[in-house]
Amino acid sequence: MSQATLKSITLICIPFAGGTSFAFRDINKHIPNHIVPVYIDFPGHGRRLQEPLITDIHDLVSDIFHQIPSFGDRPFAIWGHSMGGTIAYLLTRRLLNAGKKLPLHLFLSGAPGPSIPRREKDVYKLPRQAFLEKVKNYGGVAEEVLAEKDLMDLFLPILRADFQALETYQHIPCPPLPVPITAMLGSREHITQEDVKVWQQETELPLNIDNFEGNHFFIFDHINSICSLIKNTLQKH
Repeated sequence: MSQATLKSITLICIPFAGGTSFAFRDINKHIPNHIVPVYIDFPGHGRRLQEPLITDIHDLVSDIFHQIPSFGDRPFAIWGHSMGGTIAYLLTRRLLNAGKKLPLHLFLSGAPGPSIPRREKDVYKLPRQAFLEKVKNYGGVAEEVLAEKDLMDLFLPILRADFQALETYQHIPCPPLPVPITAMLGSREHITQEDVKVWQQETELPLNIDNFEGNHFFIFDHINSICSLIKNTLQKH
C-alpha cells in the first residue's frame, strides 16, 4: 500500500514527568506524513508554563481527555513515555467509560504495568538534594542542568508535582481493554521485563514487547527505530 493511500492517523504523544511537548521534537523527522503527531503539554509545563501545576494524575488525564475533540476526527493512537505511559492507559480507560472512540493502539515506553506497586514512595517529598539525586539516577537531566540553581528553582516544582501525581496513583483492577498494547523497555533502566509483561493484564490482545539498548530515556537514542515501529504497527490497522 502506498503512503498516498494510507488513512491519516493522529499520534497523541504524552511526555514523562517533568517533560514537555519539546521532548518529542524529533518525531517529525522520522514519522511518515500520514501519521500526524499531537504533542501534549501538561498545565504548568512548556507552552502552558503560566498555568497552575496539577498533582493528581486523574486531573492530568481529564485535561487531555477534554482536548481530544480539538485533535480532529482522524483515527488515533497514543504514545506515552514513563509517567506518560500510565496517563495514556488511564486516558484510554476514561475514553472507554465515556463511550468515546478508542485509540487504535497504545505505545507505552519506560512504563511498568499499572498494577505493579511502586518500589519507591514519597520521592516527591524528599529534600532538594536527595530529590535531585533521584532525578539524576533516571538519566533524563544533564548534570550541568542540575547544577544550575536558578534553572532548577524553576524546574523542581514541576518535577515534584509530576512525581506526586504518579506516586499517589492507586491502581484499580479493571477488565482488559479492547485495545492492543506495545510496550518498550530500555536494557539499563530500573523497570524489569517482568514489570512490563504485566501490561498483558490490561489488554484483551497479545501484548507486544520491544527491547532497546539504553537507560530510562532510551527513546532519545532510538527515535528512528521507534518511529518505524509505530509506523509499521499502525499500517496493520
